[in-house]
Amino acid sequence: MTEKFRSMVIHAVKSVIAQGEQSNLPNSDSCAYRGENGKKCAVGHLISDAAYSAHLENKTINNEQVRKAISLSQEYPLSEGEANILAQIQCAHDYTDRYSMPFVKAFKFLLQKYLPAEVWTWLEPELKS
Repeated sequence: MTEKFRSMVIHAVKSVIAQGEQSNLPNSDSCAYRGENGKKCAVGHLISDAAYSAHLENKTINNEQVRKAISLSQEYPLSEGEANILAQIQCAHDYTDRYSMPFVKAFKFLLQKYLPAEVWTWLEPELKS
Protein backbone atom coordinates (compact mmCIF):
# COMPACT_ATOMS: atom_id res chain seq x y z
CA MET A 1 0.00 0.00 0.00
CA THR A 2 1.49 3.30 -1.07
CA GLU A 3 1.74 6.56 0.85
CA LYS A 4 -0.46 8.18 -1.83
CA PHE A 5 -3.22 5.65 -1.18
CA ARG A 6 -2.95 6.10 2.59
CA SER A 7 -3.28 9.84 2.07
CA MET A 8 -6.38 9.28 -0.08
CA VAL A 9 -8.00 7.06 2.57
CA ILE A 10 -7.23 9.50 5.39
CA HIS A 11 -8.67 12.39 3.35
CA ALA A 12 -11.85 10.47 2.48
CA VAL A 13 -12.51 9.24 6.01
CA LYS A 14 -11.73 12.56 7.72
CA SER A 15 -13.92 14.41 5.20
CA VAL A 16 -16.90 12.20 6.00
CA ILE A 17 -16.34 12.58 9.73
CA ALA A 18 -16.13 16.38 9.37
CA GLN A 19 -19.32 16.31 7.32
CA GLY A 20 -20.98 14.50 10.21
CA GLU A 21 -23.67 12.69 8.33
CA GLN A 22 -24.40 10.35 5.49
CA SER A 23 -24.66 11.54 1.90
CA ASN A 24 -27.98 10.56 0.33
CA LEU A 25 -29.64 11.08 -3.03
CA PRO A 26 -32.37 13.77 -2.93
CA ASN A 27 -35.68 12.43 -1.63
CA SER A 28 -34.12 9.03 -0.98
CA ASP A 29 -32.36 6.96 1.62
CA SER A 30 -29.91 5.73 -1.02
CA CYS A 31 -26.31 6.72 -0.41
CA ALA A 32 -24.76 9.08 -2.95
CA TYR A 33 -21.36 10.07 -4.24
CA ARG A 34 -22.87 13.55 -4.48
CA GLY A 35 -25.84 14.07 -2.20
CA GLU A 36 -27.99 16.88 -0.95
CA ASN A 37 -26.40 20.12 0.28
CA GLY A 38 -22.98 19.28 -1.15
CA LYS A 39 -22.51 16.16 0.95
CA LYS A 40 -20.41 13.28 -0.38
CA CYS A 41 -19.89 9.71 0.63
CA ALA A 42 -16.37 8.59 1.56
CA VAL A 43 -15.57 7.40 -1.96
CA GLY A 44 -17.29 10.49 -3.38
CA HIS A 45 -14.67 12.63 -1.64
CA LEU A 46 -12.11 10.99 -3.93
CA ILE A 47 -13.98 11.87 -7.14
CA SER A 48 -13.35 15.35 -8.52
CA ASP A 49 -16.22 17.42 -9.88
CA ALA A 50 -14.65 17.11 -13.34
CA ALA A 51 -14.70 13.29 -13.17
CA TYR A 52 -18.12 13.03 -11.50
CA SER A 53 -21.22 12.08 -13.46
CA ALA A 54 -24.70 11.32 -12.15
CA HIS A 55 -24.35 8.01 -13.99
CA LEU A 56 -21.99 6.90 -11.22
CA GLU A 57 -24.79 6.97 -8.65
CA ASN A 58 -26.14 3.59 -7.55
CA LYS A 59 -22.87 1.94 -8.59
CA THR A 60 -20.27 0.68 -6.14
CA ILE A 61 -16.49 0.93 -6.23
CA ASN A 62 -16.59 -2.47 -7.95
CA ASN A 63 -17.87 -0.71 -11.08
CA GLU A 64 -15.19 0.14 -13.64
CA GLN A 65 -16.64 3.64 -14.25
CA VAL A 66 -16.37 4.49 -10.55
CA ARG A 67 -12.80 3.20 -10.34
CA LYS A 68 -11.87 5.17 -13.44
CA ALA A 69 -13.37 8.36 -11.97
CA ILE A 70 -11.29 7.89 -8.80
CA SER A 71 -8.11 7.09 -10.73
CA LEU A 72 -8.53 10.13 -12.97
CA SER A 73 -9.35 12.40 -10.03
CA GLN A 74 -6.46 11.24 -7.89
CA GLU A 75 -4.03 10.65 -10.76
CA TYR A 76 -3.45 7.26 -9.21
CA PRO A 77 -4.25 3.79 -10.60
CA LEU A 78 -5.99 1.73 -7.91
CA SER A 79 -4.80 -1.81 -7.33
CA GLU A 80 -7.37 -4.52 -6.72
CA GLY A 81 -6.45 -4.62 -3.03
CA GLU A 82 -6.80 -0.85 -2.69
CA ALA A 83 -10.19 -0.95 -4.42
CA ASN A 84 -11.26 -3.60 -1.91
CA ILE A 85 -10.27 -1.34 1.00
CA LEU A 86 -12.31 1.50 -0.53
CA ALA A 87 -15.22 -0.94 -0.89
CA GLN A 88 -15.05 -1.60 2.86
CA ILE A 89 -15.02 2.13 3.59
CA GLN A 90 -17.98 2.54 1.23
CA CYS A 91 -19.87 -0.17 3.16
CA ALA A 92 -19.08 1.52 6.47
CA HIS A 93 -20.54 4.78 5.16
CA ASP A 94 -23.57 3.16 3.56
CA TYR A 95 -24.58 1.05 6.57
CA THR A 96 -24.33 3.64 9.36
CA ASP A 97 -28.09 4.17 9.36
CA ARG A 98 -28.60 0.57 10.51
CA TYR A 99 -27.19 1.40 13.93
CA SER A 100 -28.91 3.37 16.66
CA MET A 101 -25.92 5.59 17.41
CA PRO A 102 -24.75 8.95 16.10
CA PHE A 103 -23.37 8.87 12.54
CA VAL A 104 -19.69 9.50 13.35
CA LYS A 105 -19.67 6.87 16.09
CA ALA A 106 -21.36 4.34 13.80
CA PHE A 107 -18.98 5.17 10.94
CA LYS A 108 -15.88 4.63 13.12
CA PHE A 109 -17.38 1.43 14.56
CA LEU A 110 -18.00 0.05 11.08
CA LEU A 111 -14.58 1.10 9.81
CA GLN A 112 -12.99 -0.89 12.60
CA LYS A 113 -15.30 -3.82 11.87
CA TYR A 114 -14.82 -3.89 8.08
CA LEU A 115 -11.25 -2.76 7.47
CA PRO A 116 -8.33 -5.18 7.58
CA ALA A 117 -6.44 -4.87 10.88
CA GLU A 118 -3.30 -3.52 9.21
CA VAL A 119 -5.31 -0.65 7.67
CA TRP A 120 -7.15 0.17 10.89
CA THR A 121 -3.80 0.20 12.71
CA TRP A 122 -2.52 3.19 10.71
CA LEU A 123 -5.91 4.87 10.17
CA GLU A 124 -7.17 4.99 13.76
CA PRO A 125 -4.46 7.37 15.08
CA GLU A 126 -5.20 9.74 12.17
CA LEU A 127 -8.82 9.99 13.31
CA LYS A 128 -7.81 11.23 16.74
CA SER A 129 -5.98 14.27 15.36
